[in-house]
Amino acid sequence: MDEQELREEVESRVGRPVSDDVWDFLRQRFGFHVEGAADIEALVATARHAMQLAEPVRRTKRRRKVAAAGSGTHFLEPRLLKREEARRDALTRYFARDAARHPSVQEFRSEVLDNRSLSPEQARAWLESPAVRMFPLDKFRSAGIRPGKHSASLVSHESTAKRYRACVRVNPGGQIWHYVEALHPPKEPWDAIAVDGSYTFSIKANVGWAQGRYRRRSVLHWLLSTAAKMAERGYGWDSESYPWFILTAQAPRALAVEGSWSLTTAATNRNASINLKIAPWMSANTVLAAYRNVQKDLLTGHNRPVSERRLALFRFVTDHTNDDGSIPPWHEIMARWNNGHRNWRYTDRRNFARDYWAVARLLLSPQYRFFK
Repeated sequence: MDEQELREEVESRVGRPVSDDVWDFLRQRFGFHVEGAADIEALVATARHAMQLAEPVRRTKRRRKVAAAGSGTHFLEPRLLKREEARRDALTRYFARDAARHPSVQEFRSEVLDNRSLSPEQARAWLESPAVRMFPLDKFRSAGIRPGKHSASLVSHESTAKRYRACVRVNPGGQIWHYVEALHPPKEPWDAIAVDGSYTFSIKANVGWAQGRYRRRSVLHWLLSTAAKMAERGYGWDSESYPWFILTAQAPRALAVEGSWSLTTAATNRNASINLKIAPWMSANTVLAAYRNVQKDLLTGHNRPVSERRLALFRFVTDHTNDDGSIPPWHEIMARWNNGHRNWRYTDRRNFARDYWAVARLLLSPQYRFFK
């Protein structure tokens, strides 16, 4: 039977629709090479198991949150002590002044920006300009256009197996600049991905993402080269902050405490981690407050410990599952449990199964909350 017929058969046996997430999990697990009744039984058993664990993420009235794969940087910074805040601000100001004195920064700002800083909106438009991605400074000079005060748009472009051609309209003046490049791999190991002989770049700024392609010796190439030289000073900034500082003179705050979360999800499990990046001089109380802020944001309720009995029950059922991951009949596995756990005996198999699924969801599919 084809995949759709197989899905309908599984849904018929489990008695309810199978979600796309669970079906994708089953596809990865089995590859849908079903050759007989035994294979279908194993598929159905695994589907039931996955559907028991795949509970929807709760939503609160106070904040609408959803689970999302990947990682994020939402973070509620703790209240710093006055001396900690003063130390961070002093370092921030020093690094900004020192970076502004860097000879490469001064040269770029003089030649490209006329010794002025761009606003965040202007900087984003500048980064998205095809003219600064493709053409060198000499092209702007020969056309009498100041690269720091221009706008450009891509009129047309085409790519063949050997060449890339583009027409770019540049203002003021509405000039059309023609660009041709031979497609070949780049020779320099930039922190970027080679695409058709060019480089792709992405710069995350406080106004959003700027993405695109650029060529060696272009104005943008000069900006990123300058940023790479700045990074050697060891300010501790992330790589995206250096070019943004050159354009806007906005320096990130020096490190005090930063937090982020990461999450991996599957139909039968969900795992998250809290990541803290902390300056060594931070007090232990501030670090604890930072962790609690993130933990409070992720957990839907109180962080209650799991009882020893529940953990023992989870381990026992895990150790007695079949090779295909299915669970034996509950009355059989409950009898085995009662033989070895006389202080935690069960008399009703439904209560036994209920307690197992409760702890399994708590351990394997906790209801974390994340900002979308």
